[in-house]
Amino acid sequence: MKRIAWMTDLHLDFVENSKQIEQFCQSIVALNPDAVFIGGDIAVAETVEASLLMLVTQLRRPIYFVLGNHDFYKGSIAGVRAKIAQLTHRASLLHWLSNSGVIELTPNTGLIGHDGWADGRLGNRIRSHVMLNDYFLIQEFAGLAPYAALPN
Repeated sequence: MKRIAWMTDLHLDFVENSKQIEQFCQSIVALNPDAVFIGGDIAVAETVEASLLMLVTQLRRPIYFVLGNHDFYKGSIAGVRAKIAQLTHRASLLHWLSNSGVIELTPNTGLIGHDGWADGRLGNRIRSHVMLNDYFLIQEFAGLAPYAALPN
């Protein structure tokens, strides 16, 4: 793998029409990458699966991705993860890094990734004074204070 396109925080649920997404995908394809990396916040729980399918259909190359906090919005972590596990089992070009282990890119380079969310404040979430929408829009977090123990 020599050429990689990396994108993050696509928030495709905010894009007004499919023509804009199609043009965006065409601009990625024009770069002729061997693969595409996505660093989370693809859409929201209700549309993340369809968004990934649309991306793989238009980009026609391997997509390696993790999920971000927005990908769980209006749903549950467990529910989204179950849908994405099923999707990546069916779609051979989609590689969910949280479920893939280490992926060898070259004999000397590996790719790993893990889903993430919240304002970590240098790895110490408890010190954060930020009240993110995560505590209102992700089922497992609803009603928790930012400093409460999070579910696995």
